Amino acid sequence: MSLALVEVLLGQASVLVADRWDGAAEHVLAARGAAAVLSAAFPPPAGVSVAGLGSMSLEECLADAAVLVRKIVWDRSDGPDAVLVADLSWRLAVLGGIFAADGWALA
Repeated sequence: MSLALVEVLLGQASVLVADRWDGAAEHVLAARGAAAVLSAAFPPPAGVSVAGLGSMSLEECLADAAVLVRKIVWDRSDGPDAVLVADLSWRLAVLGGIFAADGWALA
C-alpha cells in the first residue's frame, strides 16, 4: 500500500477543492500535508501514478484516498507514524461529513 498514491490523489483533490468556502479545502490540504510527510518517511520502491488522474472528480479522488487510508491504518496503527495516519484518517472522515451535505459519500 503506497502512501505516495494517497498523496497524489489528495494533490489532485486540493486542486479541485480550491473554489470551496466551507472548510473542505482546509481539510484536504491538511490531509495532503500529512500524506506528504508520511510518503517522504516511507517512500515507495518506484514512482507512482494514477491512470486518468486529470479527469477524476473530487469525489473520486477522496473516495479512492479514503479506501487506501483505511488499509494503511491497519498496517500502521502502532508505529511511530500512527498519529499522522490517524490525523489523515480523521480528516478524510470529516470530509465525508462535509460532502454528505452535497449528496455523496466517500467509499
